[in-house]
Amino acid sequence: MNVKPAAGKFDPKAREEVYRRIDRMSEEVQDGYRAIAEQQAREAPRAGGYEEPDECDRLREDHADAKRWEKEFVHPDNIAREKARKEKAASDSFFKCGPGKRVSVFDE
Repeated sequence: MNVKPAAGKFDPKAREEVYRRIDRMSEEVQDGYRAIAEQQAREAPRAGGYEEPDECDRLREDHADAKRWEKEFVHPDNIAREKARKEKAASDSFFKCGPGKRVSVFDE
């Protein structure tokens, strides 16, 4: 194998400048990662804070609300609508929720 030596002169100052630029860029990248981590930590939900109600709670509330309105309304169409809404919430909770979380038969 015939290898020719590199043409030109070796400049140690140029090499040092390249290494300094690489170090600066590396520090900028690390600063960016730190900023992202800090922002994510600030935006993360805090323990004990507000949490979205789960689907089973929403279905139980919807069932109770429809049951209440079914008794309040006078017009048969409104009563039928609330009865259907109540039955749908009970049916959905039966299939989506566990035994302790679904609408109870005693709520019917």
